[in-house]
Amino acid sequence: MRISAGGGDIPITPSTASTQQAGAEFDVEIIVGPAAKPVSNLYGVSFELGYSTTYIDYVSYDMSSSFLGSDLLEFVTPDDPHGKVAVGLTRKGLSTGVNSYGSVIKIRFKSLRSTPANTQISFAIQNTTANDPNGNPIGLAFGSATITITSGITVWPGDTNNDRIVNQADVLPLGVHWNKTGPRRTCHANETQWIGHTVSPWTPEAATYADGNGDGIVNQADVLVIGLNWGKTHTMAKTSDENEPSGVIAGTLIPKLSFNAERKEVYLDIQAESLADLFGLAFELNYPPQDLAFTLAEAGDLFSQDLIFFYKDDPGLGKMGIGISRKMGQKATAEKGSVARITFRLSTGERSLENAGVKIEGVKANDAQGKPIHIQAQACSNPVWTDIAAAPVTQYQLFTNYPNPFNPTTTISYALPAETHVCLHVFDLTGRLVRTLVDAVQQPSMHSVTWDARDDAGKEVANGMYIYRMTAGDHVLHQKMILAK
Repeated sequence: MRISAGGGDIPITPSTASTQQAGAEFDVEIIVGPAAKPVSNLYGVSFELGYSTTYIDYVSYDMSSSFLGSDLLEFVTPDDPHGKVAVGLTRKGLSTGVNSYGSVIKIRFKSLRSTPANTQISFAIQNTTANDPNGNPIGLAFGSATITITSGITVWPGDTNNDRIVNQADVLPLGVHWNKTGPRRTCHANETQWIGHTVSPWTPEAATYADGNGDGIVNQADVLVIGLNWGKTHTMAKTSDENEPSGVIAGTLIPKLSFNAERKEVYLDIQAESLADLFGLAFELNYPPQDLAFTLAEAGDLFSQDLIFFYKDDPGLGKMGIGISRKMGQKATAEKGSVARITFRLSTGERSLENAGVKIEGVKANDAQGKPIHIQAQACSNPVWTDIAAAPVTQYQLFTNYPNPFNPTTTISYALPAETHVCLHVFDLTGRLVRTLVDAVQQPSMHSVTWDARDDAGKEVANGMYIYRMTAGDHVLHQKMILAK
């Protein structure tokens, strides 16, 4: 940004980034005074912000960060055809002005997508007046600024939905644009570095942001960048308008809690009901870290097995971000079922289970076209707890092994509501049968079996992930476990 100022005591100057992308919205802040020379006893100010109109349009204004205060009399009148915005701001009902410097107002503009590369746009303050609480004039020097509009769009690695923060919601665009390709990023040596990367837009443009690592394809490697830049934010304006879901509710998330008193484990099963075309889902789970310690998160059975499942836990704050999505080419679902299962260890302190409530917040969801849909979450502040070891068995269940990871033994528990022939097998990740733990008719009840990390020949197996699968009548359930010697 190139700045100039006229005569006077204290400058009033438009300020924004020196370059902006064609088609992007951006803020122009009106700054009064430098830090070294703050304005004294400022009660009101008025001015006109002039600008060249060929390639930009006025959008809105924001007073939330004005140093004049929050209870102001505001007069903001845009005149886009003539390229100016008239602004009048004054405190009211107060006997004192402010002694400060900084932003008095933010004015938002949008450049046209058709703006030629390297087009320069000028902003200039004119017709300025200011006064103290007694109406005495305060001298302000007018200022101006020039920015350059560049072609292409700016991508921040990991912010795949371009909402200015990297979190669980960034999993959703990966599923919508899975395996789409476009130009690689070549503007920086490190394409995952947390800086704005200017790139040529893909078709559709939204897929450009989904390519988190800049290698020219949207795939599993882009999940890694979400984890790498988790929680980071930027202030670049979005290149499209906010995309919010309609008010029509397209489903409900219902948290259901159970526990095993003997093992001191708490199980949270997040169920989805009344769905309409759910393709991807993201939310933040809040839990009391003084009562619960996270151990495992798994995708539920609502989505297909070929999915994107990502979670990030912050045990210090008791927050977990979870993102789940199907992949492009798959259909959305309108069925009901479990979207995620989370296992916690109950702390050994004196707190009771009644204190260990959980809350689902920040739910975002989309259909197969990437359009947002409205999924609401039920509260679980006063949960009804069920001890799965003591309660009557009403459904077939296969529980997370404990401990997990384990060395050298782990216990697998399962529930049978009726007399059933049960087969419980352990497989490696290639699908090879490693061990048969159960092959018998069993009575309705809770059952447990221990695996000693040996195969059917009695040999110790290697470190790594294994799948255990229970077949009971027409029911087939499976879970994952990790051997870590």
